[in-house]
This record gives sequence, structure tokens and C-alpha cells, in this order.
Amino acid sequence: MGQRVLAVTAIRQPGLSRVLNFLLKPSLARLMKCGEPASVMAMNNKDLPDISLRRYTMDDADITLALFQRAVREVASRDYTPAQIEAWAGHIDRRVWGNNLERQSTWVAMRENTLAGFASLNDHGHLDMLFVSPDHQRRGVARALLMTAEQAAWQRGMDRMTTEASLTALPFFKARGFEVVKAQEIERRGQVLKNFRMEKALHGTGSAR
Repeated sequence: MGQRVLAVTAIRQPGLSRVLNFLLKPSLARLMKCGEPASVMAMNNKDLPDISLRRYTMDDADITLALFQRAVREVASRDYTPAQIEAWAGHIDRRVWGNNLERQSTWVAMRENTLAGFASLNDHGHLDMLFVSPDHQRRGVARALLMTAEQAAWQRGMDRMTTEASLTALPFFKARGFEVVKAQEIERRGQVLKNFRMEKALHGTGSAR
């Protein structure tokens, strides 16, 4: 991957279903309960042999939260101030975090038995979260997660995917066919953070390019 990927949902309104709207969103009946999309297995076996994807469980709450906070604090610091970073990544309730991810269609990516990234998709085709560990940047993790989410949306009859990209994640999504709908300034704990409403037309399965 050419870009370092941070997050999709960068910034939104406060209030922890809403705070986590900047992080996540209510639920998609879990696609993974019906099995992984075929393209995930193909990627695991061929295109990205060292990355395996599986569905999120509540046992992943702590490690996904820790990854999120590291990604924001270590990767996004080039685009946001320390005060903005702490407004974004600080004071997250672990129980609310875990429950919100569990209610969505959420995948985790593993490399060498270590969490490398995760992504979540809501029932409106909105990619709420896509985070990659600072230790696993530029290894195809974000691409694998995005391809999986796109195929999940397509298989559910959606022809369009939306997301809200941080300044840090903007180049990644542009490179994968997303277009900016509008720039946004969102207040979070007294800080104003900029992100971008983006969307992509889905033309088939596994279309992250």
C-alpha cells in the first residue's frame, strides 16, 4: 500500500453512540455469521498470504481499542494537534466500544497471530472504522479489510459505500476509488477536527483497488 492508513470515521459528533459514530455506528446483522466472503479466503490464500481475517468477538474489545488509540496517537499526529488527538482517542469507554463493534459487521486482520487491523460496516453501507496498527502499515492490511467490507456491502445489495475519512486516511481512500462528497469540521470535546465525507460506487465484489 502506498499510503499509511489511519481511520475511516475520523471525526463526528459527540456522545458515545455518536462519539463512536466518529468511530463506529449501530449494527449490521453480522455477515460473518453466514461465513466469510469467498474473496477473503482467496486473499488469505493467494494475494496476501500472511494476513488472515476473521470476525470480531467481544474478546477483541481490549486489543481493538488499544490498536485504535495507538493508530490515532502515533500515525495521525502528523495531521492533528496533540489536543485534537486526545479529544479523538482519549476517554473511550471499553464496554461501549466493545458492544458497538459487536453489533456491527466487524472484521479483524491478523498477521503472525498479532492483531494488525480491523474494520466495521454498518447496515447502511457506511464503513465506520478502518484502523491499522502502526506496526503493520503498508502491508496490505487496510486493502484486505476494505475489500472484505466492499464485498459484504455488495452481497447485501448495496451499490454504494460511504465513509468519513480523516486527513490521514484521505489519500488511501482516494487511491481506492472513493470521492470526496464534502469536507467537514466536527467538534469533539472542545476541539474542532476536519474530516471528509466520501463515497464509492460498488461495481462488483472485492473491488478495492
